Amino acid sequence: MSAIWLQTTALEALAAIRRGEVTAAELMRQTLAAIAAHDPKILAFTSLVDEHDAIRATGSATNSTAHSGPAALAGLPIGLKDIIDTTELPTAYGSALHRLVPARVDAALVGVIEQAGGCLLYTSD
Repeated sequence: MSAIWLQTTALEALAAIRRGEVTAAELMRQTLAAIAAHDPKILAFTSLVDEHDAIRATGSATNSTAHSGPAALAGLPIGLKDIIDTTELPTAYGSALHRLVPARVDAALVGVIEQAGGCLLYTSD
């Protein structure tokens, strides 16, 4: 499968998932491969979720009946800035001073994305 979906908007990729042209798991694999290939040069991501966990999460997101309706994200990979509190990975607020202090709770945005079926890649500078 070509990585063509990485050259589209999130809405176009979501529509392709819904039409069955690409699976959420394949899109996640392509996204993680692109990050691995390009991030050493651009240094956008400070932390990433484990690849196997991310791909497993796409299956949970797309198989759940809780994610119905036009706003459902259907396993779409989503990256967050490191200023958004997450308990899964460090929230550094762009500073090395905060890297050692984990967030105690997820920001409300994290729950909204997960409830809508989005799969978080986690923190980026």
